[in-house]
Amino acid sequence: LPHKGWKHEDASVAMFQYMLEENSDVREAIKAGLSEDDVMFIEEQIAGPKDTEQGDWPYKGRPREKSYLYEIVANRRNGIDVDKWDYLARDSHFLGIPMSFDHKRIMTFARVLEVDGKKTICARDKEVHELYEMFSTRNSLHRKAYKHKTTRIVERMITEAFVEANDHIRIQGTGGRSMLFVGCMELWTGDYHLTFQTIEDVRSH
Repeated sequence: LPHKGWKHEDASVAMFQYMLEENSDVREAIKAGLSEDDVMFIEEQIAGPKDTEQGDWPYKGRPREKSYLYEIVANRRNGIDVDKWDYLARDSHFLGIPMSFDHKRIMTFARVLEVDGKKTICARDKEVHELYEMFSTRNSLHRKAYKHKTTRIVERMITEAFVEANDHIRIQGTGGRSMLFVGCMELWTGDYHLTFQTIEDVRSH
């Protein structure tokens, strides 16, 4: 695809910004309870972790003294974060694959400590088994689902079908406008919707 540099995190930030710009009720509610730094902090959490080991502090929403806050959603340091717990729990449930670790226990015994002059989220040594089970669950899901040969084949088939259909099927939006698949990837207005009907349209062609 021509948009190889596209990342879903960037799209999510853009949609969040659009939500604030176009919905006055939401915007006013957020302004009433959150500062500009708070909104920036939310966007930074959505965008994902940056390299904090080199040079100046890369974030604007919170100062370096609050560095541990950037380990909650997406932890670049060790990969132990709530984003991972969320998809491991959800995917294990719907795939019928047992999840053998207790994320609530890990949170209960986690503490913020200063390590090498930097505040960071640390786990108790006695929780090493829970952490091992967490990464074991992740490995199991990758082997049995995410990177299973059948999954990869189906993903490739759907991708090729969308590429072939790009010049032939237009996605209908508001006001009678229409757009190609690739154009929808850059549009955050919510005017265009890719649904299961879109897949049926591709199949029918």
